[in-house]
Amino acid sequence: MAHVSGLRGVLAILAASFAAPLPIALLSTVMDRGTNPIFVLVMAFGVPIALFHVTVLGVPGFVLLAEHYRPNWLRVALAGFLIGALPWGSTDLFLNPYDWVSTAGTVVAMGVCGIAGALVFWAIVRHEPK
Repeated sequence: MAHVSGLRGVLAILAASFAAPLPIALLSTVMDRGTNPIFVLVMAFGVPIALFHVTVLGVPGFVLLAEHYRPNWLRVALAGFLIGALPWGSTDLFLNPYDWVSTAGTVVAMGVCGIAGALVFWAIVRHEPK
């Protein structure tokens, strides 16, 4: 049975929580040309949300993935995309069912954040001794 435990597991969860909001924080900073403290705001709100996602959805998802398949970067990235995109996308579609273009953009953005967090998590736990 696959598991994520110990100091390496805690480090992986924290690192993934900080890595996940980075794509949006960096893109927002570049688009804003660095004139506002948008990077700090995105990270301040994004890290707690990502911590929840990683802890509640990501770790169990990784354990399930590792029990049935050998995790590689592509499988982990796909799982990260789904874990990042589906909760936000389903909520956005429920609240705004007629704006598919905006929802699609949001789903892709959240999916990219999920990929970033998942790959960082996997890079830390993939060599964990059994």
